[in-house]
Amino acid sequence: KELTEAFKRAKVFFPKNDAPQIYFHVSAGANPDDLYSQYKSGADILIGDLVVNKTTYPDAVLVAPAELTFELFAKGGLYFIDDKSGKGVADLAAAPIGKFSPVATTSSPLIVIGRYKNEGKQTEIKVSEMRTRGDVAFMNVKLTATQAAGESGLMSNMFAKSGGDHKSTSVRLQDCTVDNVAARNFVNDVQNPESAPYSKVVIDNCVIELASEKGTYVVALIRSESADVQEPTEFCISNSVIYAEAPAKYYCPDIHRS
Repeated sequence: KELTEAFKRAKVFFPKNDAPQIYFHVSAGANPDDLYSQYKSGADILIGDLVVNKTTYPDAVLVAPAELTFELFAKGGLYFIDDKSGKGVADLAAAPIGKFSPVATTSSPLIVIGRYKNEGKQTEIKVSEMRTRGDVAFMNVKLTATQAAGESGLMSNMFAKSGGDHKSTSVRLQDCTVDNVAARNFVNDVQNPESAPYSKVVIDNCVIELASEKGTYVVALIRSESADVQEPTEFCISNSVIYAEAPAKYYCPDIHRS
């Protein structure tokens, strides 16, 4: 049947030797580089071990970079960023919402996916410290730590748990680029009597740039002795590159950056 329909759509052209030729194309489904079309067609999108599809998350929203706001981040949801040019910037750090920004909710996780793969530069999302109250996941975007207005020096973290949050939640990144040089820690994982730790941190196929100052960490694991139960956090960091802002001058004295 597919071939019959394809022949109906076939086009005839005559090259220089005037011999007629027929060519046709049979579609193989949604564009594999268009993650939103993959989602709409019913395919699974994997962010680490998280399965995103129309059944698990049926209410996806397609947004332009400028439409991505911290109000959306705060309420959670599934968002695809439509930026085929790869030149858009979502500046969430510029919002007048204070030094710390609540992200996601216990009932609605936050999932942000760049729509197009292999289209050059990833859409950049500038963020101040994100205090997560629910599960968060990012795929195919660039995250840039940006100090909130009026603040100076290194901001504390890119991801941290909200104070008083006793629900174990997760952070997942897949196919992302991270500029974390403006923050001390990428993920700050704390357990104390007021807060539960992250249950899971998954980083796969990412490139993460850290500040070169002493005492900066990809994941800072902090456990208070006063906590009733020392809950474990599951870490999975795979196929990723993690490097300091200026590693050569610290580890290779004979090599200097110009």
